[in-house]
Amino acid sequence: MEKLYRLLDEGFEEMVEIRRHLHQYPELSFEEVETPKLIADYHEKLGHEVRTGKLLPASPSKI
Repeated sequence: MEKLYRLLDEGFEEMVEIRRHLHQYPELSFEEVETPKLIADYHEKLGHEVRTGKLLPASPSKI
């Protein structure tokens, strides 16, 4: 648990900065363009593999 708390403390300011940026430039649901770019760029900087492109719309659930 100590390691988790330390990691959260280390990344806190960056998380707040990202949240503030997202709220400063809101986008309509299902019309996001800049938000996924920001998230993809962030993960690429962390060294994660990132796939981009449009997803197909979800099919309606059958209940």
